[in-house]
Amino acid sequence: MVSVCPGFNSPESLLMASCFQLILQTMCSLFSWNGFLMSDNKSLFKEGLGTLVSRIKTTSGSTQISRQDLIKTSFQYIKNFADMVPNIATAVSVVKLLTVLADKSDSRDLHGQIPNICEEFLKREWMSADGQKEKGVRYNENLQIIIRAFMVYSDDPLSAAETIATKGMPELLETDKNGCSATFPTLNRSSFSTFYRVMFNQLIDCIKTMAPAKQTDSREVKIDKLLQWNQAVRILHIHINLIKAFDGRGNVTSALKCGRQFIEIFLRQGMPLLDTMFRTNREDVQGLLKNLQISTRYLHHMCGHSKIMKDVCLTNLVPLMKKCLEAFVYRVKAMLTMNKCLEAFWLGNLKNRDLQGEEILSQTSATSDQGSDDEAPEEDQEESDVEMDNQSEAGDQTNQDGDDSDGQSCSETF
Repeated sequence: MVSVCPGFNSPESLLMASCFQLILQTMCSLFSWNGFLMSDNKSLFKEGLGTLVSRIKTTSGSTQISRQDLIKTSFQYIKNFADMVPNIATAVSVVKLLTVLADKSDSRDLHGQIPNICEEFLKREWMSADGQKEKGVRYNENLQIIIRAFMVYSDDPLSAAETIATKGMPELLETDKNGCSATFPTLNRSSFSTFYRVMFNQLIDCIKTMAPAKQTDSREVKIDKLLQWNQAVRILHIHINLIKAFDGRGNVTSALKCGRQFIEIFLRQGMPLLDTMFRTNREDVQGLLKNLQISTRYLHHMCGHSKIMKDVCLTNLVPLMKKCLEAFVYRVKAMLTMNKCLEAFWLGNLKNRDLQGEEILSQTSATSDQGSDDEAPEEDQEESDVEMDNQSEAGDQTNQDGDDSDGQSCSETF
Protein backbone atom coordinates (compact mmCIF):
# COMPACT_ATOMS: atom_id res chain seq x y z
CA MET A 1 0.00 0.00 0.00
CA VAL A 2 1.39 3.38 -1.00
CA SER A 3 0.25 6.63 0.54
CA VAL A 4 2.10 8.88 -1.93
CA CYS A 5 1.56 9.14 -5.66
CA PRO A 6 2.11 11.89 -8.26
CA GLY A 7 -0.17 14.84 -7.57
CA PHE A 8 -1.35 13.52 -4.23
CA ASN A 9 -0.93 16.96 -2.66
CA SER A 10 -2.39 19.00 -5.50
CA PRO A 11 -5.34 21.28 -4.61
CA GLU A 12 -7.75 19.00 -6.48
CA SER A 13 -6.49 15.88 -4.71
CA LEU A 14 -6.65 17.52 -1.30
CA LEU A 15 -10.21 18.66 -1.97
CA MET A 16 -11.26 15.17 -3.04
CA ALA A 17 -9.55 13.66 -0.01
CA SER A 18 -11.40 16.04 2.28
CA CYS A 19 -14.73 15.19 0.64
CA PHE A 20 -13.95 11.48 0.87
CA GLN A 21 -13.27 11.75 4.57
CA LEU A 22 -16.41 13.80 5.23
CA ILE A 23 -18.54 11.24 3.37
CA LEU A 24 -17.11 8.43 5.48
CA GLN A 25 -17.65 10.40 8.68
CA THR A 26 -21.24 11.12 7.67
CA MET A 27 -21.91 7.45 6.96
CA CYS A 28 -20.34 6.48 10.28
CA SER A 29 -22.53 8.95 12.16
CA LEU A 30 -25.60 7.75 10.25
CA PHE A 31 -25.14 4.03 10.84
CA SER A 32 -24.13 4.61 14.47
CA TRP A 33 -27.57 6.06 15.25
CA ASN A 34 -29.08 4.18 18.20
CA GLY A 35 -32.53 4.73 16.77
CA PHE A 36 -31.92 1.89 14.33
CA LEU A 37 -32.24 -0.48 17.29
CA MET A 38 -35.95 0.38 17.49
CA SER A 39 -38.20 -1.96 15.54
CA ASP A 40 -39.91 0.97 13.81
CA ASN A 41 -36.61 2.12 12.29
CA LYS A 42 -35.11 -1.19 11.23
CA SER A 43 -36.53 -0.75 7.75
CA LEU A 44 -34.70 2.59 7.45
CA PHE A 45 -31.44 0.93 8.38
CA LYS A 46 -31.98 -1.75 5.78
CA GLU A 47 -32.83 0.89 3.20
CA GLY A 48 -29.59 2.72 3.96
CA LEU A 49 -27.60 -0.47 3.55
CA GLY A 50 -29.42 -1.14 0.31
CA THR A 51 -28.20 2.20 -1.03
CA LEU A 52 -24.60 1.13 -0.44
CA VAL A 53 -25.17 -2.31 -1.92
CA SER A 54 -26.67 -0.77 -5.05
CA ARG A 55 -23.25 0.74 -5.76
CA ILE A 56 -21.87 -2.73 -6.53
CA LYS A 57 -25.04 -4.73 -7.21
CA THR A 58 -27.27 -3.53 -10.01
CA THR A 59 -30.10 -5.95 -9.27
CA SER A 60 -33.40 -4.29 -8.46
CA GLY A 61 -34.24 -6.90 -5.87
CA SER A 62 -32.01 -5.53 -3.14
CA THR A 63 -35.04 -5.26 -0.86
CA GLN A 64 -35.26 -9.04 -0.92
CA ILE A 65 -31.72 -9.43 0.42
CA SER A 66 -31.51 -10.27 4.12
CA ARG A 67 -30.29 -7.68 6.60
CA GLN A 68 -27.20 -9.71 7.43
CA ASP A 69 -26.26 -10.09 3.77
CA LEU A 70 -26.69 -6.35 3.28
CA ILE A 71 -24.36 -5.67 6.21
CA LYS A 72 -21.77 -8.09 4.85
CA THR A 73 -21.89 -6.61 1.36
CA SER A 74 -21.76 -3.05 2.67
CA PHE A 75 -18.76 -3.97 4.81
CA GLN A 76 -16.98 -5.36 1.78
CA TYR A 77 -17.80 -2.24 -0.22
CA ILE A 78 -16.23 0.08 2.38
CA LYS A 79 -13.32 -2.30 2.90
CA ASN A 80 -12.39 -1.90 -0.78
CA PHE A 81 -11.52 1.75 -0.10
CA ALA A 82 -8.85 0.81 2.48
CA ASP A 83 -6.16 0.51 -0.19
CA MET A 84 -6.71 4.04 -1.47
CA VAL A 85 -7.19 6.21 1.61
CA PRO A 86 -4.99 9.32 1.18
CA ASN A 87 -4.22 10.09 4.84
CA ILE A 88 -4.40 8.60 8.30
CA ALA A 89 -7.46 10.64 9.28
CA THR A 90 -9.40 9.01 6.45
CA ALA A 91 -7.98 5.63 7.45
CA VAL A 92 -9.43 6.13 10.93
CA SER A 93 -12.81 6.98 9.38
CA VAL A 94 -12.70 3.72 7.42
CA VAL A 95 -11.86 1.73 10.56
CA LYS A 96 -14.65 3.39 12.54
CA LEU A 97 -17.23 2.78 9.80
CA LEU A 98 -16.20 -0.85 9.39
CA THR A 99 -16.44 -1.28 13.16
CA VAL A 100 -19.95 0.16 13.21
CA LEU A 101 -21.09 -2.20 10.44
CA ALA A 102 -19.42 -5.19 12.09
CA ASP A 103 -21.13 -4.39 15.39
CA LYS A 104 -24.51 -4.56 13.61
CA SER A 105 -23.76 -8.06 12.36
CA ASP A 106 -24.79 -11.21 14.17
CA SER A 107 -21.53 -12.86 13.18
CA ARG A 108 -18.00 -12.21 14.43
CA ASP A 109 -16.52 -12.86 10.99
CA LEU A 110 -16.55 -9.21 10.03
CA HIS A 111 -14.73 -8.18 13.21
CA GLY A 112 -11.99 -10.63 12.29
CA GLN A 113 -11.21 -8.68 9.10
CA ILE A 114 -10.59 -5.39 10.90
CA PRO A 115 -7.16 -6.31 12.38
CA ASN A 116 -5.74 -7.07 8.93
CA ILE A 117 -6.84 -3.67 7.67
CA CYS A 118 -5.41 -1.93 10.73
CA GLU A 119 -2.14 -3.81 10.39
CA GLU A 120 -1.80 -2.58 6.81
CA PHE A 121 -2.46 0.97 7.99
CA LEU A 122 0.27 0.59 10.62
CA LYS A 123 2.65 -0.54 7.88
CA ARG A 124 2.13 2.59 5.81
CA GLU A 125 4.27 5.70 5.87
CA TRP A 126 1.72 8.49 6.14
CA MET A 127 2.43 11.87 4.60
CA SER A 128 0.84 15.25 5.34
CA ALA A 129 -0.49 17.66 2.72
CA ASP A 130 2.91 19.38 2.49
CA GLY A 131 4.68 16.13 1.65
CA GLN A 132 6.29 15.68 5.08
CA LYS A 133 5.91 12.67 7.36
CA GLU A 134 2.85 12.91 9.55
CA LYS A 135 3.51 13.75 13.19
CA GLY A 136 2.03 15.70 16.06
CA VAL A 137 -0.78 15.31 18.57
CA ARG A 138 -3.58 14.77 16.05
CA TYR A 139 -1.54 12.15 14.21
CA ASN A 140 -0.86 10.24 17.44
CA GLU A 141 -4.55 10.41 18.38
CA ASN A 142 -5.47 8.82 15.05
CA LEU A 143 -2.69 6.30 15.41
CA GLN A 144 -3.86 5.09 18.81
CA ILE A 145 -7.33 4.38 17.40
CA ILE A 146 -5.80 2.13 14.76
CA ILE A 147 -3.47 0.37 17.21
CA ARG A 148 -6.31 -0.28 19.64
CA ALA A 149 -8.59 -1.67 16.92
CA PHE A 150 -5.73 -3.87 15.67
CA MET A 151 -5.45 -5.49 19.09
CA VAL A 152 -9.06 -5.44 20.30
CA TYR A 153 -10.54 -7.17 17.25
CA SER A 154 -7.72 -9.65 16.79
CA ASP A 155 -8.57 -13.30 17.33
CA ASP A 156 -5.47 -13.50 19.54
CA PRO A 157 -4.74 -10.08 21.11
CA LEU A 158 -1.64 -11.38 22.88
CA SER A 159 -0.11 -12.52 19.59
CA ALA A 160 -1.01 -9.19 18.01
CA ALA A 161 0.79 -7.36 20.81
CA GLU A 162 3.74 -9.70 20.61
CA THR A 163 4.04 -9.09 16.86
CA ILE A 164 4.67 -5.39 17.38
CA ALA A 165 6.76 -5.94 20.51
CA THR A 166 9.10 -8.51 18.97
CA LYS A 167 9.34 -7.09 15.44
CA GLY A 168 8.63 -3.39 15.48
CA MET A 169 10.29 -2.41 18.76
CA PRO A 170 13.69 -4.09 18.12
CA GLU A 171 13.79 -2.54 14.65
CA LEU A 172 13.18 0.89 16.12
CA LEU A 173 15.98 0.42 18.66
CA GLU A 174 18.44 -0.21 15.83
CA THR A 175 17.68 3.08 14.04
CA ASP A 176 18.86 6.62 14.65
CA LYS A 177 16.68 9.34 16.12
CA ASN A 178 14.96 9.98 12.78
CA GLY A 179 14.46 6.32 11.92
CA CYS A 180 11.45 4.08 12.17
CA SER A 181 10.57 0.40 12.28
CA ALA A 182 11.01 -1.34 8.93
CA THR A 183 7.94 -3.52 9.50
CA PHE A 184 5.77 -0.78 11.02
CA PRO A 185 6.86 2.61 9.59
CA THR A 186 4.28 4.33 11.81
CA LEU A 187 6.43 3.31 14.80
CA ASN A 188 9.13 5.93 15.27
CA ARG A 189 10.59 7.79 18.22
CA SER A 190 7.91 10.46 18.19
CA SER A 191 5.08 7.92 18.08
CA PHE A 192 6.70 5.40 20.44
CA SER A 193 4.86 6.70 23.52
CA THR A 194 1.53 6.23 21.74
CA PHE A 195 2.35 2.65 20.78
CA TYR A 196 3.73 1.94 24.25
CA ARG A 197 0.75 3.30 26.18
CA VAL A 198 -1.92 1.70 24.00
CA MET A 199 -0.20 -1.68 23.82
CA PHE A 200 0.41 -1.79 27.56
CA ASN A 201 -3.19 -0.85 28.35
CA GLN A 202 -4.50 -3.47 25.93
CA LEU A 203 -2.21 -6.07 27.48
CA ILE A 204 -3.85 -5.34 30.84
CA ASP A 205 -7.33 -5.57 29.31
CA CYS A 206 -6.39 -8.87 27.72
CA ILE A 207 -5.15 -10.60 30.86
CA LYS A 208 -8.25 -9.42 32.72
CA THR A 209 -10.23 -11.80 30.50
CA MET A 210 -8.00 -14.78 31.37
CA ALA A 211 -10.11 -16.67 33.88
CA PRO A 212 -8.43 -18.32 36.90
CA ALA A 213 -7.91 -22.07 36.74
CA LYS A 214 -10.59 -24.31 38.18
CA GLN A 215 -10.15 -27.67 39.82
CA THR A 216 -12.54 -29.10 37.24
CA ASP A 217 -10.44 -27.87 34.29
CA SER A 218 -8.74 -30.56 32.25
CA ARG A 219 -4.96 -30.77 32.10
CA GLU A 220 -5.01 -29.49 28.50
CA VAL A 221 -6.98 -26.42 29.51
CA LYS A 222 -4.58 -25.68 32.35
CA ILE A 223 -1.53 -26.05 30.10
CA ASP A 224 -3.12 -23.72 27.56
CA LYS A 225 -3.71 -21.12 30.27
CA LEU A 226 -0.12 -21.51 31.48
CA LEU A 227 1.13 -20.89 27.93
CA GLN A 228 -1.02 -17.76 27.74
CA TRP A 229 0.46 -16.44 30.97
CA ASN A 230 3.95 -17.22 29.70
CA GLN A 231 3.22 -15.18 26.59
CA ALA A 232 1.81 -12.31 28.64
CA VAL A 233 4.89 -12.30 30.90
CA ARG A 234 7.18 -12.20 27.83
CA ILE A 235 5.32 -9.17 26.51
CA LEU A 236 5.50 -7.51 29.93
CA HIS A 237 9.26 -8.09 30.02
CA ILE A 238 9.70 -6.45 26.61
CA HIS A 239 7.65 -3.43 27.67
CA ILE A 240 9.50 -3.00 30.95
CA ASN A 241 12.89 -3.44 29.30
CA LEU A 242 12.12 -0.75 26.71
CA ILE A 243 12.26 1.87 29.46
CA LYS A 244 16.06 1.54 29.38
CA ALA A 245 16.03 3.17 25.94
CA PHE A 246 12.86 5.28 26.20
CA ASP A 247 12.89 6.68 29.71
CA GLY A 248 10.58 9.61 29.13
CA ARG A 249 8.31 10.62 31.99
CA GLY A 250 5.16 9.44 30.22
CA ASN A 251 6.66 6.03 29.45
CA VAL A 252 7.83 5.51 33.03
CA THR A 253 4.38 6.51 34.27
CA SER A 254 2.73 3.96 31.97
CA ALA A 255 5.18 1.28 33.07
CA LEU A 256 4.56 1.89 36.78
CA LYS A 257 0.77 2.04 36.42
CA CYS A 258 0.35 -0.90 34.05
CA GLY A 259 3.15 -2.91 35.66
CA ARG A 260 1.38 -2.74 39.01
CA GLN A 261 -1.94 -3.68 37.42
CA PHE A 262 -0.31 -6.66 35.70
CA ILE A 263 1.10 -7.99 38.98
CA GLU A 264 -2.22 -7.47 40.78
CA ILE A 265 -4.15 -9.35 38.10
CA PHE A 266 -1.52 -12.08 38.05
CA LEU A 267 -1.91 -12.52 41.80
CA ARG A 268 -5.68 -12.91 41.46
CA GLN A 269 -5.91 -14.96 38.28
CA GLY A 270 -2.48 -16.37 37.54
CA MET A 271 -1.23 -17.62 40.89
CA PRO A 272 -4.19 -20.02 41.44
CA LEU A 273 -3.17 -21.68 38.17
CA LEU A 274 0.44 -21.97 39.32
CA ASP A 275 -0.76 -23.44 42.63
CA THR A 276 -2.48 -26.31 40.83
CA MET A 277 0.33 -26.94 38.33
CA PHE A 278 3.39 -26.61 40.57
CA ARG A 279 3.70 -30.32 41.29
CA THR A 280 3.12 -31.52 37.71
CA ASN A 281 4.87 -28.71 35.82
CA ARG A 282 7.39 -27.43 38.32
CA GLU A 283 10.00 -26.33 35.76
CA ASP A 284 7.44 -24.46 33.67
CA VAL A 285 6.06 -22.67 36.72
CA GLN A 286 9.52 -21.85 37.98
CA GLY A 287 10.54 -20.53 34.56
CA LEU A 288 7.48 -18.27 34.38
CA LEU A 289 8.18 -16.81 37.82
CA LYS A 290 11.84 -16.33 36.98
CA ASN A 291 10.93 -14.36 33.85
CA LEU A 292 8.42 -12.33 35.82
CA GLN A 293 11.08 -11.61 38.45
CA ILE A 294 13.23 -9.86 35.85
CA SER A 295 10.40 -7.39 35.27
CA THR A 296 9.64 -6.91 38.97
CA ARG A 297 13.31 -6.19 39.63
CA TYR A 298 13.35 -3.45 37.02
CA LEU A 299 10.06 -2.06 38.31
CA HIS A 300 11.88 -1.69 41.62
CA HIS A 301 14.62 0.25 39.82
CA MET A 302 11.94 2.56 38.42
CA CYS A 303 10.82 3.28 41.97
CA GLY A 304 14.36 4.38 42.83
CA HIS A 305 14.54 6.45 39.67
CA SER A 306 11.28 8.19 40.54
CA LYS A 307 12.65 9.27 43.91
CA ILE A 308 15.85 10.57 42.36
CA MET A 309 13.88 12.63 39.86
CA LYS A 310 11.66 13.96 42.65
CA ASP A 311 8.72 13.92 40.26
CA VAL A 312 5.53 14.08 42.32
CA CYS A 313 3.45 12.21 39.72
CA LEU A 314 5.96 9.37 39.65
CA THR A 315 6.68 9.19 43.37
CA ASN A 316 2.96 8.98 44.08
CA LEU A 317 2.96 5.66 42.22
CA VAL A 318 5.86 4.19 44.20
CA PRO A 319 4.11 3.13 47.46
CA LEU A 320 1.43 1.12 45.65
CA MET A 321 4.03 -0.45 43.39
CA LYS A 322 6.25 -1.55 46.28
CA LYS A 323 3.25 -2.87 48.19
CA CYS A 324 2.27 -4.87 45.12
CA LEU A 325 5.78 -6.29 44.68
CA GLU A 326 5.86 -7.31 48.34
CA ALA A 327 2.46 -9.02 48.02
CA PHE A 328 3.79 -10.95 45.03
CA VAL A 329 6.79 -12.20 47.01
CA TYR A 330 4.70 -13.45 49.92
CA ARG A 331 2.15 -15.02 47.59
CA VAL A 332 4.89 -17.08 45.97
CA LYS A 333 6.13 -18.01 49.46
CA ALA A 334 2.62 -19.25 50.28
CA MET A 335 2.63 -21.42 47.15
CA LEU A 336 6.01 -22.91 48.08
CA THR A 337 4.80 -23.56 51.61
CA MET A 338 1.71 -25.32 50.33
CA ASN A 339 3.88 -27.56 48.16
CA LYS A 340 6.41 -28.17 50.98
CA CYS A 341 9.23 -26.36 49.19
CA LEU A 342 9.79 -23.58 51.70
CA GLU A 343 13.47 -24.49 52.02
CA ALA A 344 13.94 -22.97 48.55
CA PHE A 345 12.78 -19.57 49.80
CA TRP A 346 15.12 -16.94 51.19
CA LEU A 347 15.36 -13.18 51.50
CA GLY A 348 18.07 -10.86 50.26
CA ASN A 349 18.66 -7.14 49.87
CA LEU A 350 18.37 -5.61 46.41
CA LYS A 351 20.42 -2.47 45.99
CA ASN A 352 18.69 0.70 44.88
CA ARG A 353 19.54 1.39 41.25
CA ASP A 354 18.53 3.82 38.53
CA LEU A 355 17.08 2.96 35.12
CA GLN A 356 20.51 2.22 33.68
CA GLY A 357 21.35 -0.23 36.46
CA GLU A 358 23.77 2.07 38.24
CA GLU A 359 23.70 1.94 42.01
CA ILE A 360 22.19 4.99 43.67
CA LEU A 361 25.24 6.16 45.60
CA SER A 362 23.32 8.50 47.86
CA GLN A 363 21.65 5.47 49.38
CA THR A 364 24.68 3.21 49.61
CA SER A 365 25.52 4.21 53.16
CA ALA A 366 21.96 3.62 54.25
CA THR A 367 21.51 0.19 52.73
CA SER A 368 20.57 -1.35 56.05
CA ASP A 369 17.69 1.12 56.40
CA GLN A 370 16.53 1.64 52.82
CA GLY A 371 17.56 -1.48 50.88
CA SER A 372 14.63 -3.27 49.29
CA ASP A 373 14.57 -6.96 48.59
CA ASP A 374 13.67 -8.67 45.36
CA GLU A 375 13.31 -12.19 44.07
CA ALA A 376 16.53 -13.89 43.05
CA PRO A 377 16.55 -17.35 41.46
CA GLU A 378 19.51 -19.54 42.39
CA GLU A 379 20.54 -19.68 38.73
CA ASP A 380 20.70 -15.89 38.51
CA GLN A 381 22.64 -14.85 41.59
CA GLU A 382 24.04 -11.50 40.42
CA GLU A 383 25.95 -9.99 43.30
CA SER A 384 25.55 -6.58 41.70
CA ASP A 385 21.83 -6.87 42.27
CA VAL A 386 21.45 -9.06 45.32
CA GLU A 387 23.39 -9.15 48.57
CA MET A 388 23.39 -12.66 49.97
CA ASP A 389 25.89 -12.45 52.82
CA ASN A 390 23.40 -12.91 55.61
CA GLN A 391 20.03 -14.25 54.56
CA SER A 392 18.54 -14.54 58.02
CA GLU A 393 19.49 -10.97 58.86
CA ALA A 394 17.86 -9.84 55.62
CA GLY A 395 14.66 -11.55 56.63
CA ASP A 396 14.74 -9.96 60.09
CA GLN A 397 15.49 -6.58 58.59
CA THR A 398 12.45 -6.78 56.35
CA ASN A 399 10.21 -7.33 59.32
CA GLN A 400 11.82 -4.55 61.33
CA ASP A 401 11.77 -1.95 58.56
CA GLY A 402 8.37 -2.73 57.04
CA ASP A 403 7.09 0.77 57.84
CA ASP A 404 10.06 2.57 56.29
CA SER A 405 9.05 5.49 54.10
CA ASP A 406 11.03 4.05 51.18
CA GLY A 407 8.90 0.92 51.26
CA GLN A 408 10.36 -2.57 51.47
CA SER A 409 9.79 -5.45 49.12
CA CYS A 410 11.07 -8.94 49.75
CA SER A 411 13.05 -11.43 47.73
CA GLU A 412 12.69 -15.15 47.25
CA THR A 413 14.47 -17.98 45.51
CA PHE A 414 12.81 -21.19 44.43
